[in-house]
Amino acid sequence: MANTGKGAAVRKGTLAYRLLNFKELSVIVAIAALMVIGVAVNPNFMNRANWWALFRTASFMGIVAVPVAFLLMTKSMDLSVGQVVASSSIIFATLCCKMHVPVVLAAAVTLLFGALVGTVNGVLIVDVGVPSFLVTLSMQFILFGIASQMVQGVSITGFPDWFPEIGAWKLFDFVTVEMLVFLLVGVIGIVFLSKTAGGQQLLLAGTNDRAAELCGIRVKAIRRTAHILTSLAGALAAILFCARTGQASSGTGGEWDLQLMIAAMIGGTSNYGGRGSVVGTMLGIVYIRILLNVLIMLGLRGDWQFVGMGVSMILAILFDYWRTRVTMTELS
Repeated sequence: MANTGKGAAVRKGTLAYRLLNFKELSVIVAIAALMVIGVAVNPNFMNRANWWALFRTASFMGIVAVPVAFLLMTKSMDLSVGQVVASSSIIFATLCCKMHVPVVLAAAVTLLFGALVGTVNGVLIVDVGVPSFLVTLSMQFILFGIASQMVQGVSITGFPDWFPEIGAWKLFDFVTVEMLVFLLVGVIGIVFLSKTAGGQQLLLAGTNDRAAELCGIRVKAIRRTAHILTSLAGALAAILFCARTGQASSGTGGEWDLQLMIAAMIGGTSNYGGRGSVVGTMLGIVYIRILLNVLIMLGLRGDWQFVGMGVSMILAILFDYWRTRVTMTELS
């Protein structure tokens, strides 16, 4: 069937159409543009120390960003994951430093806490039917309150001497533990999404609930699992962050929620569900860290960083909206 509407401007088989369906294009272009700006502003932008610090922080966030992308692909969202990181780090530090629980046992309890938060979110959203925005925003407030009450504005320290050494370890004097975990999570995510039936079921569940259910796909179970994995990843990132810093505070990961969503969306994951890219999400996290780095080099700190995040999110949403409209036009 020929296209005659406004969406016909992009025809199947053309270069524009192929670029449109190259999910990672927008984030690659954005990273390249930021790198040019960074070098122009400060010649030291490309030095090894700056990129090591950038990749290290990106790795913590990236561990959580991959399941966040999966969640968006299922047509759901989580605004509480940043506070999952914060509260998990405090619970872990409290167990280790104040109650002197063995690190391995404390880590297990912390991961169980993350899974529990994800389960509560998933049940309320999937089984009860409360909108994901309301559930996860409410959970964000609850976790923030718990974390703030536990620390009373004071960081928790006193881990065993050997534990921070894990965070300081480097492979080839560059690759840290969290970078390896981020890479592992990314590889698993790529293989799952592109090579397994489960990945295809996840995408179909986000594309059309009814059609997926008619095909025998357990849509509710997929969404519930995505919420659990997201919070579980947040707890894991919290443990690794404690190993890096040797302390825990209520501010850890508190601003990650929207940054993770921006990273996934600018990397090609649709806010409307059914489409996404793990590679794009990983690049999206790098984009976020480069953006913040460039803003700091420009002398724009604090509030201007929020402006940068907001503009990035609007652009990502607009691009996703346009791409979705064109795709729907091509299918009509």
